[in-house]
Amino acid sequence: MKMHPGLNTTLAIVMPTYNRAEFVDFFLKKHIERLKLFNIGLYISNNASTDNTLEVIAYWKSKYEFIFVKSLTKTVTSDENIENAVFMPNSKYIWILGDSYEILPSVLDGILGTLVGSNEYDFILTNLVGRYRHNTEIVYNNKNLVIDELTPIIACISCNIINRKLISHPRFEKYRGTDFGIVGFVLDYIASNHFSLLFCRDLSVVTLKTPVRKVGWPSRFFEIMFYNWPSFVANLPDVYSDRSKDIAKKLLVTHSGLLSWRSLLHIRGANGLNFKLLGENKNSVLKLCGKVIFCYMFFLCLIPSVICKVFAGAIEWIRRKRYQLIRLINPKLDI
Repeated sequence: MKMHPGLNTTLAIVMPTYNRAEFVDFFLKKHIERLKLFNIGLYISNNASTDNTLEVIAYWKSKYEFIFVKSLTKTVTSDENIENAVFMPNSKYIWILGDSYEILPSVLDGILGTLVGSNEYDFILTNLVGRYRHNTEIVYNNKNLVIDELTPIIACISCNIINRKLISHPRFEKYRGTDFGIVGFVLDYIASNHFSLLFCRDLSVVTLKTPVRKVGWPSRFFEIMFYNWPSFVANLPDVYSDRSKDIAKKLLVTHSGLLSWRSLLHIRGANGLNFKLLGENKNSVLKLCGKVIFCYMFFLCLIPSVICKVFAGAIEWIRRKRYQLIRLINPKLDI
């Protein structure tokens, strides 16, 4: 895409989206003024949405000239939509951001300060809501340490900032349809190349406190977590040892927060967890998660899904009201 005068040439943000107009609107409301400060381009790949996503984007584009949108003519996989987004800007670094995540002002300042420094990186990873504090290195040059320690962070697309010089169609195509295209892109590249990956441990993306919780993928929960993910990891390049692959398989399910008690309660409430699915995936759940998580899943299955839905909704409402109250008391607080 053509570079516009005044547009930030160091960093661009790309956002894939599909039928989430309400989230896109809330995302843009939160981020526009922050992006304006640095003339950062926002590139949106619209996956042939059938709701009013384009109307929402058009409204905000009238407020900020550096919003660009490309609409696909037909709905494709999430991996392909992300790929389409990544190829839109011409900036040196490309930050992939989901429409349900937020870059706090202090984090944007920190990342921009890093990017204009004397060092150049192939990949930059932010933290995810401050969850990862134990990592042994800040700059990674060892591919085995990356897969052993950072896999869950890479799996969150919003933590990934990529040097544009690395982007190539063949590497993306290799992992289309896996649900983990970005993870495949990163791990496939570092498997066969010298690289420099910076982990910004003290700079985190956070979940966007939208009025309602995103739907997510409860209906595909078992398929993605206990079939697609292990299969994806097993098919990574052979330079990664079986030990590292086994670590990576477990890290996503144990350290990503996707199997937290609240998440599982929400999944049960949305009928994504039941005795049939749990029984069919028993061995994988026990192998990757252990007995405690399995027993919690079993316990949730004993509770009618409608009750779990009510409890999950009430908890989410309380959390969002608490956040709104904190921001009302201190609007400048970064949370």
